[in-house]
Amino acid sequence: MKRLLPTFAILFACAALAWSAEPASLTTLRAIHALSNAEAAKAFPVSFEATVTYFRSYTRELFVQDGDAAIYILYPKDITLVPGDRVLVRGKTQSSFRPLVESNDITVLRHGDLPKSTPATYNELVHNQHDAMRVTVHAVVRSADLIFRQNVRSTYLHMLTEEGAIDASVESSDASVLKSLLDAEVEVTGVTSARFDSKMQQTGVLLHANTMTDVKVLKRAGASLWTL
Repeated sequence: MKRLLPTFAILFACAALAWSAEPASLTTLRAIHALSNAEAAKAFPVSFEATVTYFRSYTRELFVQDGDAAIYILYPKDITLVPGDRVLVRGKTQSSFRPLVESNDITVLRHGDLPKSTPATYNELVHNQHDAMRVTVHAVVRSADLIFRQNVRSTYLHMLTEEGAIDASVESSDASVLKSLLDAEVEVTGVTSARFDSKMQQTGVLLHANTMTDVKVLKRAGASLWTL
């Protein structure tokens, strides 16, 4: 019996090490995107490649996409990225309105093309069927304004589709194009997310567009509102 005790001790120690070992990293965005919020709250380690689809440094907003999966990245330190950058993201999962990734290790591998956008409807977007994905929507512009956020100007569009209202935030400070957008029929390409109130309850749909070239005018208004 005494001879067996060291063997049992070794086996117990090996089992303890196995139980305490960290789980293997999730290496695809598809696997991360498939997590529930309860699973994401367990802070699973991740290490995956994806393409930057939207980046705004002054509000620390970053979306990435790989194939038909996309996600929001929370990053604590200053980095410089541009849409189209292929990056390696290391970090951990976190629960939110939907699962996201918290990372302090983002490496640019190369620069390439943006993922092809997916045509989307208001009904699909309001039910989060394309969450964090790069999409294109067809709408009519009801208002176009310059807004200030952390002393940076950008464009904010209120638009109306056949099914409901969609807003778009565009990284452009060019005021000269705003008047011609009123009542124009447009196609806007951007990254989709929910719009929230102060209680983090979803109140609508918001698109994040990188430049004004992402706003394609299909048909301008029959008459200028500024001459009526």
